[in-house]
Amino acid sequence: MRWQRAQGPVRASVVVLAASFLSLVTVLSVPGVPGTGVCAAPAPVKLRLAFWGEAAEGATKNAFYDQVLQRFHARHPEVEIILDMTPSRDYEQELFVQTAAGSPPDVMVVRDMSLQVMVRQGLLLDLTQFINKEKYPLNEFFGEVVNVYRYDGKLYALPPGFTTLVMLYNRDLFEAAALATPKKGWTWDDFAATAQKLTQKPLGPGKFSQYGVFVNEWDGFWTPFVRQNGGDILNAAGTQAVLDSPQNQETFQFLAKLKNQWHVSPSFEEAGAHGWWDGLFLDQVVGMVQLGYWTVGIYKDAKFRWGFAELPQQKRASTLIYSSGYGISSKTKYPELAWELVKELVSADAQRAGLDIPSRAAVAAEVLTQKQKAGNPENLRAFLDSLAYAQPAPQTPNFSEMYRIINGQVWQILTGEKNVQDALNEANVQVNNLLRQTK
Repeated sequence: MRWQRAQGPVRASVVVLAASFLSLVTVLSVPGVPGTGVCAAPAPVKLRLAFWGEAAEGATKNAFYDQVLQRFHARHPEVEIILDMTPSRDYEQELFVQTAAGSPPDVMVVRDMSLQVMVRQGLLLDLTQFINKEKYPLNEFFGEVVNVYRYDGKLYALPPGFTTLVMLYNRDLFEAAALATPKKGWTWDDFAATAQKLTQKPLGPGKFSQYGVFVNEWDGFWTPFVRQNGGDILNAAGTQAVLDSPQNQETFQFLAKLKNQWHVSPSFEEAGAHGWWDGLFLDQVVGMVQLGYWTVGIYKDAKFRWGFAELPQQKRASTLIYSSGYGISSKTKYPELAWELVKELVSADAQRAGLDIPSRAAVAAEVLTQKQKAGNPENLRAFLDSLAYAQPAPQTPNFSEMYRIINGQVWQILTGEKNVQDALNEANVQVNNLLRQTK
């Protein structure tokens, strides 16, 4: 492979070409010379694939695409693929700018939270035409994952993988506290009681060397609790914030009690000293953290037995599903080739090589069964069992700004700087202002 990076600290652009194709171009791209019989080679078709990622992820993502695109290029040697990585915070805005300027990528990663705005802005091509034309086996995918990318009855992206959010537990700490690991259907009361029993070894008022759980301001932590109690962030139409509802006030009172009254969670200062979730869990400072499938790789060298449980429930069961899909630009000059590329990116082989739970049901079962043979972590099945009641995060035109507003208010609730009602009222006002500005 030959890799060429664009200059600059923010963006990375990589051209992928097979060595055999390079040799062919070298031989044939000589300008035509009268009487020599040498003809200029046709220019290769260029497809640009856009995705988001941070600098630290660049090597991992490039290695993945290198592997997958070798198979694509073997079938389509006439195609040159340009990889275009943009930092997460700038990604959608960059796509809007490129599309408005008439130079959008041909294929792009579509984040679940930004699908609707991308469709409304006219960025994406409906994939239904390709699926129907060749009877593409969409039934091989988990319907719950694919349906995230439907809008007004049309399908705009195919997801290669996903994760639900679950509760990670340290089995060694549970057994030392004479606790059984969490079972399906456990309640908020069970969760609070478990966290209290895991909180041990006092160091002073409200401080311990071991805590039950890390309660924090991340929307991935508190959103499932909000929905478990019958609340939500936005109304069903996504047009108005409902953060100040009685159900939500009850939910955040519960989370505030966990942190500030029962002291089953480290403070943010203590969490920062350990490197937040990862350090708290790996250092065995907390017995539980609420995260996703990505931890299988991050915590693979943990020195203790650990596993996954479905989240506790209150009025109902609820968790978040996170995923990204591959969509095709509505402006691409090569829709058929772009579709071929999307199919490769969500193929069974590509999903086996990916870092998420495969979105093809049979491949997911295969991958998780293989990983479970190691024995640690245990109960990988929790991810699939929770898929039945998982929901995506609300889709809004400016989800990052919305969560910045809400998470800031939740931080103040959890530090005791604001009472629940005042914080939720302020978040509600600010989010509604944002929604009015970004319609």
